[in-house]
Amino acid sequence: MSSDAGVLTQYDDGVVAIGRVVEQWDDEQWSRPACGDWSGTDLAGHLVTVIGWYHSWLDCALAGDASSFMTGQSLILDGGLSAH
Repeated sequence: MSSDAGVLTQYDDGVVAIGRVVEQWDDEQWSRPACGDWSGTDLAGHLVTVIGWYHSWLDCALAGDASSFMTGQSLILDGGLSAH
């Protein structure tokens, strides 16, 4: 398996695992703590944000642009980490 295929397999496995965990959740379960103090809704929002960053970074990498890689500070300023 190439490294590209390995990354995609791990990504797919993660998506499937999360889907299996939450597919039966009701409203009450989404509002309960799911990871530390974060509710299921908070965690889902965080995952969507990180997925967006991940795709942006991959797009930049494919274009040969390493200058757009976000630092921890820029992620906080972007609002993705400060919201939780």
